[in-house]
Amino acid sequence: ARNRSTIQVKPQVVWPKLDDKTHDVEDFLDDFEEIIGFCNDGNGMSDREKVRVIGTCLYGSRRQVYRVIVRAAREDGRLASKPTAIYKENKDRLLEFRETALERQARVEHEFDSLARGGKTALEFLPHFEKAVSEMQLAGICPNETSLLMSCLRKIGTGPRAEVVKDRRIYDADGPGAAHRQPLTWREAHLVLRDLEQMRAGAHAMVGIVAPTLGPDGK
Repeated sequence: ARNRSTIQVKPQVVWPKLDDKTHDVEDFLDDFEEIIGFCNDGNGMSDREKVRVIGTCLYGSRRQVYRVIVRAAREDGRLASKPTAIYKENKDRLLEFRETALERQARVEHEFDSLARGGKTALEFLPHFEKAVSEMQLAGICPNETSLLMSCLRKIGTGPRAEVVKDRRIYDADGPGAAHRQPLTWREAHLVLRDLEQMRAGAHAMVGIVAPTLGPDGK
């Protein structure tokens, strides 16, 4: 017999969305079908339900395409009699919005070039940089480590860049007996920047603790 519990956990599902600014249709469909596969204790949804639910995830021109297909299918009875075909028709039409390889490469390169650290800390900026690099690699653009290092240094700002370049340390990847050196990869540059920020934060915290205990003359 199945164990019963007094506590019920109901996860909040965040459905993917596909709008006019969403470029990766295949990713959207993969996410959508993965989620619906978990429904009904892992048994998934009926195709009629899929048709209905996918419509709630579509916006803009993607939503308009869906509405035209579903309205026509409802009027001629195919929505009730052939929901599998209607779901597939929706998927096929959505896939028409896919980018070409050149369009995708141009977009991800522009997004990478436009990426700036701004006021983010090293830890906050890391996932944005990682995502941009990953998007380029998935699009078939594979800049070498030196190019990525230079891009990372440009994006973190003039002051932090100078500190990172001056830093010398031994890296775990170099093995025992290695000499102190500059960072050679963007991940090493990020590590240095993170450590510098943590040292500054620690120094500020220490000043905040010590300063109230000092007298007017600093003693």
